[in-house]
Amino acid sequence: MKEITQEIRIDDMTCDNCVQTIESTISKLDGIRSIKVLLEDKLGIVVYNSNIININDILKCINDLGFTTELKQLIKNNKVDVELGGISDENIPIAIERISSIEGVLSVNFPLKNDSIHVEIFYNKNQIDPYTLYQKIQSIGYKVNPKLENITQAYLRIQGMHCNSCVMNITQTIEDLPGIHHIKVSFDDQSANILYDSNIIKLSIIIQEIEKLDFQVAVSTISDEDKSKDYINNSDIQLLSG
Repeated sequence: MKEITQEIRIDDMTCDNCVQTIESTISKLDGIRSIKVLLEDKLGIVVYNSNIININDILKCINDLGFTTELKQLIKNNKVDVELGGISDENIPIAIERISSIEGVLSVNFPLKNDSIHVEIFYNKNQIDPYTLYQKIQSIGYKVNPKLENITQAYLRIQGMHCNSCVMNITQTIEDLPGIHHIKVSFDDQSANILYDSNIIKLSIIIQEIEKLDFQVAVSTISDEDKSKDYINNSDIQLLSG
């Protein structure tokens, strides 16, 4: 299957009914994966299988509805495969609608039957990056779960913790980030041990979030010989495999 994402300029649209007419008509064509029409931008973004339908046929169909079309840029598809929490089987249509409403998302698909966890999301990299996408997904109530095969462990030394409230503040902040599997913060050791999905979130982002709380963070390795070996330079990050 060759899946293509194409921008189409659409003139002569005057209201939301025009948008709904185009989306409803085009989405019923064989080979159409998704279509999103933006009234104010006079733009349609269609994802289609070029082995089944030709772009000229799509343009003709829109033209036959009384609109004027013009091909714009071809968008390189970018896809993420994620595991989401908080979605039941009966709520999959609602989840598709809500995730599709995120700016930059082109299409959302649950590829496995009776599976509300595994999701394919195609997006326009010129409008949104993967981590921002994950953040926005969590902001609408779904949890971006880490994949166990991608789990990485990091040991951080944290200066500036004065009490257990500091521990709770760091723990809750990091737990809420996309891709975090587990975090254990120790006040006695002034440290944090974190398991995270490195395909979802980068260690530098985790460090930045802790530093925003006014703590100083350094990255270390854990070893039987020397647990306290310190790496102040974050560009020389040392990680442990899970």
